Amino acid sequence: MTIESKMRVIHVCPYDYDTSGGHSNAIRSLAEGQVGLSADVTVLSYQQERVTSERNNSKVKTEVYQNDGELISYVKDLELTECLVISFCGVRPLDVACARVCRKRGIKYVFSSGGALHYRSAKIWVKKFAYVNFLTQYFRGASGLIVTTEFERARLSRLLPCYRGAKGVIPNIIEVPTNLPAKQGHVGSGFVFGFMGRLDVYTKGLDYLIEAFAGLEENGKAKLVIVGPDHHGGKEALSDLVEKYGVKDRVEIRDPAYGDDKELFFSEIDCFVSISRWEAFGISFVEAMSRGVATIISDQVNLKIELQRNKAAALVPLNTSQITKEMMKMMKDKSYRMTVSESGEKWASGAFQQRMVAEDSLKFYGELK
Repeated sequence: MTIESKMRVIHVCPYDYDTSGGHSNAIRSLAEGQVGLSADVTVLSYQQERVTSERNNSKVKTEVYQNDGELISYVKDLELTECLVISFCGVRPLDVACARVCRKRGIKYVFSSGGALHYRSAKIWVKKFAYVNFLTQYFRGASGLIVTTEFERARLSRLLPCYRGAKGVIPNIIEVPTNLPAKQGHVGSGFVFGFMGRLDVYTKGLDYLIEAFAGLEENGKAKLVIVGPDHHGGKEALSDLVEKYGVKDRVEIRDPAYGDDKELFFSEIDCFVSISRWEAFGISFVEAMSRGVATIISDQVNLKIELQRNKAAALVPLNTSQITKEMMKMMKDKSYRMTVSESGEKWASGAFQQRMVAEDSLKFYGELK
């Protein structure tokens, strides 16, 4: 990709850029990809303790701001160029203040939603509609609004009906290791279902998952491995559900897994199951698909349009009997499972590559008015 006049991109990170976390990870991957395409990229990092640009020989420049005044002064003193774009992903008063400076100075800026502009009910829509249209110019004044899924983009017209800026879909970047471990299997069990994510029982639909698993006709031949960090007592609530449905000996709840441990988990399971009541993007199930793991996903996730279009996963409603039926099909029909696995791997390992996502982002920036 050729970048005209070398795009100057500034990402405002609401956290320490060097700390692992949703926004920081997304910004880091995107910034690295943009630098790889010769863009001039700087990340403004909040209270960073060490210089990220020195880590792993990164070419992403990093500036540190210790307080609100430092960041606002940085934006006020920026040299204006035609190819300058500032990218925000936070909704802090500080981000709003910086965007106000951008509008006064004529600096183009984008807001990356990450689910912030998504609404799950009429009540939430009313609150967000009032805020984004009448209480702030932060969103309406952006040159572009970026979401991670087609579903969220389609709904922007209901939330911001008078918005005339650009609307883009820039998904999160999924990194697939070059040397994946061989299939491990689980000692002492036949078929292994798995889930990875925070143990937020209600939001992640883990109550549906446990009940559906308990309803399997041949549950004695299957095991369920659940991996993730506790969330507001979710681990205890999950343990109670396991006891309630009498599947304690077939359900294993593990601590969070990262790096090699995460890859071993993906190599161990036969089917990934994610029954979220809502999901802005869903990193873990996309990672599972990119590793060739057949996946069952709730039809409430925002990626459902892309999943249906590419036949990348088995979509199920929030209905226990339907979930159980799909899990049984995955167990009994190997040909079906392999078809879902292959379609999911082809889509997930290609659609979220760093270079492709970075190219799309720079093209979007370059077309802003």
